[in-house]
Amino acid sequence: MARDKVSTPRSSTGIVQFADAETGGPKMDPRAVVIASVGLIFIIKLVSLLMAGA
Repeated sequence: MARDKVSTPRSSTGIVQFADAETGGPKMDPRAVVIASVGLIFIIKLVSLLMAGA
């Protein structure tokens, strides 16, 4: 008797299961992450410029 299940490659199945898994960690808006990253880069560049002039 034939199986009724659809078979997928193991590597892609693991990725899909991991991406769809809900975790109990903190939830953040992607825009907040981008804004925080740009702000951190700006602060680092500013400090670098101030230290170069000293």
